Amino acid sequence: MIVMLSFIGGVLIAKALNDIDWLTTAFLGITMAPLAYAAVVPLHRIRGWVSIVGGVVFVFVVAFGFGNIQARAQLLSRSGLNKLVLGEKGKNDASVIEVRILRTGERGVLFFDPQSGDFGFLPWENVRRIDWPLTSVFQR
Repeated sequence: MIVMLSFIGGVLIAKALNDIDWLTTAFLGITMAPLAYAAVVPLHRIRGWVSIVGGVVFVFVVAFGFGNIQARAQLLSRSGLNKLVLGEKGKNDASVIEVRILRTGERGVLFFDPQSGDFGFLPWENVRRIDWPLTSVFQR
């Protein structure tokens, strides 16, 4: 019970600091339901297959919803855009695009262009430099 109360307190403090929105706060509150269920319900009821399957499905649904919220927040963020300097190796011509970088990996850069509303992928061979904007911790 102390863990649940401290978690709820942490979520409310984060909300007070404007670090998360109300939809994320609601999802975080919903994720506490299995813990509250396990803390209140007798042990012989938790061991049933319905509780186990229901718990697994619940975790998957909440994880999907939380990921969806985070993706929307990243796409609609007010923080500055990243500048990608593009060009091929051995050539002097370069172009710059301003995009929101979603992920980087060993193959390249996945980005979102807010002007056109399109997603794109660039392999590392075409990227010369990435300029990251400086943003405040509280700016999202």
